[in-house]
Amino acid sequence: MIEFMIALVTIMTVVIGMIFLNKLELHHINTMTKARATAGALALNTVYLGPIDAQFISDWQTGDDNIGYTHDDEPIADGTAISVIGDIAAKSHLAGITPPPNAISRIGSFTYISEFYLVKGSESMAVDLSAIPGISRLISGEPVVAVESKAWLAWTGGIY
Repeated sequence: MIEFMIALVTIMTVVIGMIFLNKLELHHINTMTKARATAGALALNTVYLGPIDAQFISDWQTGDDNIGYTHDDEPIADGTAISVIGDIAAKSHLAGITPPPNAISRIGSFTYISEFYLVKGSESMAVDLSAIPGISRLISGEPVVAVESKAWLAWTGGIY
């Protein structure tokens, strides 16, 4: 009887933990779907609504946890990358290229480099873990966990 009770408590703890992790994953899927929908709407817009001052990242500065490529790292921007792209565009002689006769041919009237910017969609949701305090302490120690998702797409200028 004692062994059964120990096994039952252990199994219930594992099941409850799986339910809460499933809840977190479901919220992550929902935020990713909404972020992707936002980025998709921005990508299909005829007017560019993304950040024009895009940064080119050359490296990352590790954050407080001293582990590379985690959420608290800071990007180190490379200011020379923009001039490199400007040099490439200047030396490519794009004016001499005749666009093909299709739906993308309208791009030929613009500069190719400025036509393909990235647009970002982001979404955040709060997941309440306070129903069972033991599980919330195991996951984060907080009663509410924020789930964030970001999606980047290339702006197509209304072409889809």
